[in-house]
Amino acid sequence: MNPPMPTTAKAARIVLFVTAGVLGVVLVVNLLNLVFLLSAPDGAEVLAGAGTTPVLAVAGLALGLASTVCFLLGGLRLGRGGSRSHLVVRILVGLGGLLTIANALVVGQLAYMGVISAMVALGLVQTRSARGWFEATGD
Repeated sequence: MNPPMPTTAKAARIVLFVTAGVLGVVLVVNLLNLVFLLSAPDGAEVLAGAGTTPVLAVAGLALGLASTVCFLLGGLRLGRGGSRSHLVVRILVGLGGLLTIANALVVGQLAYMGVISAMVALGLVQTRSARGWFEATGD
């Protein structure tokens, strides 16, 4: 029988799921906004007035989707335990944070939530109790 998940690992899992949920909602809103703008006769001009193009907007949506998936998969994988899962969670969360930064550079907006939540989740899974739980649960 595996030991119970420590509070820090549960908190990291909650942070990852909440971040994935909020980013998912923002992604859907941005997708609907882009579809609405591009269906309008002067939608490309409105996007140009905002300092972006349809290609950059779609690239931002793709990067947003990738970061959302990384955070969601990191939260799901965190529940398995084991040293391999610990490594995979750290890689997914770090990649999600980097994709959030790349998305901010492409779209031209600041993206604090994805970066801060990635740092918080990484800090929580690196605590002594979380590392001990990952080692004790095995693969």
